[in-house]
Amino acid sequence: MPPAGEQGGGGGAAVRLPALTQSASAGAIGQRAGAAGTAEGLGRPASQADLRSSGAGQLAAGQGEDSPAASPAKATNEILVKFRGDPGLTFEATRVTGSVLQAWMLGVRPGWTVLQVAGQPVQTKEDIEELLQQCVETEKRYEVLFQKNQGKFGTEAKEKAEKEKRQLAKLRKEFKFQGAIERIEHRTTNFYQLERVYNYLEENCSGWVDHLPAKVSKTSGRPLRMDFLNFHHLTNYIALPLTRPRKCSLVEMLAANGQPPSWFLSHWWGSPVITFMECLKAHITTRNLSADTPYWIWACACRHHLQRCEITEDPKKASFSKTLDMSKHRMLVLLDPQGGYFKRTWCLYEAALCLDQPGTPMDVATFTQGSGAELITHGMTEQEEKLELQRPGSGIRAKAAREASFPVEVADAGLVVQIEKSEASKEDDRALLLSSAALLTQQTEENAILAELNAGLRALFATVLWSRVTVGEKEAKSSAARRRLTKVASALRKDAARKTLEMHTEGSPCTFPTARMASGHLKIWQVDI
Repeated sequence: MPPAGEQGGGGGAAVRLPALTQSASAGAIGQRAGAAGTAEGLGRPASQADLRSSGAGQLAAGQGEDSPAASPAKATNEILVKFRGDPGLTFEATRVTGSVLQAWMLGVRPGWTVLQVAGQPVQTKEDIEELLQQCVETEKRYEVLFQKNQGKFGTEAKEKAEKEKRQLAKLRKEFKFQGAIERIEHRTTNFYQLERVYNYLEENCSGWVDHLPAKVSKTSGRPLRMDFLNFHHLTNYIALPLTRPRKCSLVEMLAANGQPPSWFLSHWWGSPVITFMECLKAHITTRNLSADTPYWIWACACRHHLQRCEITEDPKKASFSKTLDMSKHRMLVLLDPQGGYFKRTWCLYEAALCLDQPGTPMDVATFTQGSGAELITHGMTEQEEKLELQRPGSGIRAKAAREASFPVEVADAGLVVQIEKSEASKEDDRALLLSSAALLTQQTEENAILAELNAGLRALFATVLWSRVTVGEKEAKSSAARRRLTKVASALRKDAARKTLEMHTEGSPCTFPTARMASGHLKIWQVDI
């Protein structure tokens, strides 16, 4: 899911802003997919002499340390610089740690301190990010007041900039461009390739910091560790700098040839990469797949630097939909223990693209500290089907035993999901996603559209949970288990827009308004509602 990235919804604390489309070096600015911006040129870059002229002129006029007419610090150290679009700066607190493009050409250097943005005083990194974002969105010139700091910090900042250059050189030495893959639905990746990226993260992440704003990440500004490093960090420190020169996707740095997807992988970017890999490994093992099975992952398949919107007015023409069709709607959903997946617009949009299918072969995986990766599969696995053929009932029991430890409470939020309350990193993305998703319904009135989407999504997740809350329930007679079963059944019944339902009901009783089936070994049950 884009992150959001999503997606949809992004080192040091780099400010992620819309790109400068008119700058000759605009491609060098790392951006998340979906960001957009325009500029009408940078104007004449000021020379170092221009930037120093104000302070030097005042000193020459006799406004020195003993002059009461002006603050000596202000006369010599404060500089007002005009920008348009992304300034090309990175920060720690209010200190400049990196300067490229406009900022570098205009003479701004690491070690300076930001005092004001567009006339507004700033005290934190978040203040700067928010005000710069507002200025960039206006597409007009704006002013930033800096204080030129001298001494130790400037040296440290320079050393840090040199360190970042070395890190980039190391990254580009490790991963070389393999070849262009024009069809986005063919930009798939496999476990071996992702493991290379994971190993690089593990080796180098201690030298990076969490660049996400404090309101988004509890670990903002802290050195990264693998236990909380997520796809936002992976994109910022690997995907964006690595793919910037060729404006390609991460997949094109890992694979020479495209491959049709076997599985569409839907996940929230905020989940740690380490749990992502554990869930993927569990899926490959449980399904008896090979490690080179091609998965389609939007964060890896997208060419982030091209600024192409993957959201189309007709959702069936979107790259997501084409990929789902190619994978025969086989979807692997990775859930985080906090239920963040169900709160993200990009994730729910990907799931909504399956609503017109009688049955979606959706597997769901999650990771808990106690038991590790857990998986619910659509129907029985290959091995379980063999057992069922040899001894009827044994395959069903094996599936129930395997799924019994899945923490079903992680997926409970899917039974009450409200897409209108979901969030995306960019409000524009969220609005476009909801508008596109609305076309998946037959409704025209807003409340009716949302009601149909929510009912469909809840029923979709209910079909996944059905076997777990029936034959897979360890304490089927407990009040909690009965309430959960009631919620699942209710979600299925309330999907009034669905005409045909196809689901696996191995070993479980099924009761619906139009049909009744006793407990048995039916593999797939389809009923016209």
